[in-house]
Amino acid sequence: MSNGFEKLKISEKFHTFLENLSEQAEIKDRIPFIGRDKELEAVMETLLRKLKSNILLVGKPGVGKTALITEFASRINSGDIHPSLKGKVIFELSMNRFFFSGKSDNNRVKEFEDLFEELIKDRDRIILFLNEVEIESITGSIKEENSIGIRNLLKSYFINRELKLIAATTPDYYYRSMKSDDFMSMNFTTVFLEEPERSEVLKIFNGISGYFENYYSLKIRKDMFNKIYEFSHRFIPHRYFPGKGVELLDASCSKASVKGERRLTAENIYKSISDITKLPPNIIELDPIKHASGMFSYLKKKVVNQNIVLKEIVRVIKLSRYEKDKAEQRSEGVFLFLGPPGVGKNFVAGEISKYLFGSDEKLRVIDLSEYKKPEDNSKLIVGEDGEMGDMIKEFELHPFSVIFFENIDKTHKATLTFLKEMLSKGEVLDQRGKKYYVSNKIFIFSLTKIGDEVSQNQIGFVKGNKTLNRLIVPPKIVDILDWVDEIIEFSPLCKESLEKIAVNEMKNIAEEISKRFGRKLIFDKKISKMLSARAEERGGSAHMIVEFVERQIRLKVIDYTTGNSSESGNIYVKLKNNRIEITENKKK
Repeated sequence: MSNGFEKLKISEKFHTFLENLSEQAEIKDRIPFIGRDKELEAVMETLLRKLKSNILLVGKPGVGKTALITEFASRINSGDIHPSLKGKVIFELSMNRFFFSGKSDNNRVKEFEDLFEELIKDRDRIILFLNEVEIESITGSIKEENSIGIRNLLKSYFINRELKLIAATTPDYYYRSMKSDDFMSMNFTTVFLEEPERSEVLKIFNGISGYFENYYSLKIRKDMFNKIYEFSHRFIPHRYFPGKGVELLDASCSKASVKGERRLTAENIYKSISDITKLPPNIIELDPIKHASGMFSYLKKKVVNQNIVLKEIVRVIKLSRYEKDKAEQRSEGVFLFLGPPGVGKNFVAGEISKYLFGSDEKLRVIDLSEYKKPEDNSKLIVGEDGEMGDMIKEFELHPFSVIFFENIDKTHKATLTFLKEMLSKGEVLDQRGKKYYVSNKIFIFSLTKIGDEVSQNQIGFVKGNKTLNRLIVPPKIVDILDWVDEIIEFSPLCKESLEKIAVNEMKNIAEEISKRFGRKLIFDKKISKMLSARAEERGGSAHMIVEFVERQIRLKVIDYTTGNSSESGNIYVKLKNNRIEITENKKK
């Protein structure tokens, strides 16, 4: 099939940036278009108008702006249209693809002008669909004088009405930059595409299910539509229906097909969501509020002597998940963790990530001591190589995670202000204007300065009914109190608690050795007492215990087990002359 460019004499160099939607509409295996009769009628009526016949199509990502115009092209092709629109061809121009094509600034502006000149030659036949019309973000990538040139070119085309134009943008950009623009209001008629209600989305799923059943040669039960809707809504919150639901349906059917299954199952949906979110399927299938409710029982088995702290953390996260539908943009919790080194701040954060998100790799640590200058906060967005900055990288690679900011007392106030604004808005933009959201993440700010005396430049502070007289911090940190959900003050660890931590650490090693080598590990009880006494002498820090167990016990046991030991029998870890000694009970 011809792509239509040759008939309309459009130069080959522009083919990369244009899509012939009239030909796309004729593809036999195109997904059926369901609904939107009111919006389609509005498009046709506007194109027939004498005045303001240009259309500004406003809708969130995924509501189907391109699909709507493709369906309109299909109706033109079928003749089911007003006579004056018959024979029209609709081309889509991707603005982002054009302006990020790698051309030099001057070349891009010149080629933009050349392209329009070619399109205008066939203005009686062409309707141009300008997708992704966000001129500020596009032209922000090129020199100011050239961006002004592009704006002026576009305005001249709009004013002269030499082409029938349909422009598409998002509500954010429309209300920020277009609604108040007198030029846009004089030359464009706005058509809004709202996200459909649940009942409408389910009708769409039902209407397109036959297409996917035929394509993948499988059966889709109607009860799967509710699951597709529910999991799209919960795990893909910042894209919109019907697009995100249709994509999940397609991906889930593909998984079933690859496995040779004849029916779409909930497991296929869970695994498809897992691919998108990087969460394990067993986490995805859980009810989010019930899952959060079980977190305290899990954490108190792992964390020693911090039950009050754990209850506060769980309370905030449960409430956040309960109110998710009311505040989709907010995070799952913002905490200020306070306490001296070694009381378990990092450990608790890691266990939260394991429980909620399935892995301690979901704990992402950002050291704010690297942001000491006012301008350093830009490194959170853009790296030195021009690629993703430290925080944007974590948002991109770990959409469901615990973001742990350490050394907050060593960062510049400008960085804290930037983070405050991000958490308040619920979103942040990267260098190209792509939005990232704080939802589905937990943010923890860690501070260790507790126990010093108040000096002239340092103060204690109060939030709610909690007085933190022992907390001595620079005044810039006080601002954090206004935007955290809860201050979590960790209790100092006594000798008994330190001994429990030592026992737990050794128990974890015993489990590892049993799984890996099938050997039973038996510890001398004097080891945990010795470690707790040493840790208490060093200020009650559990760090010393963890490091000792790792270096002096775990690594030595693994070395012993993989070395000259037998393949069976118990392994004994003893304390002899204040040194660790490893022996075994060899079976005959």
